[in-house]
Amino acid sequence: MRKPVMTTRKLLALYNRGENIMALLRKEHSDDKNAERFIEISYDLQTGSYIAAMNQAEVRDKKVQYASEIAAIIRSLC
Repeated sequence: MRKPVMTTRKLLALYNRGENIMALLRKEHSDDKNAERFIEISYDLQTGSYIAAMNQAEVRDKKVQYASEIAAIIRSLC
């Protein structure tokens, strides 16, 4: 019989503690080949932290500067 996937609330709490969600899901479901679903769950949990980081001026400024530098490199190659 297939084990139920951990609840979203429990996974979020583990993620916030710094746990590796992919490793936990693989361990819990070692017989399950549904890696794509595990990747989706992991990325869904990470999305909130990315959005929160972009609300911090220092992080946002670094991201904008980095993207601008990449854009300048691409423009120079065109």
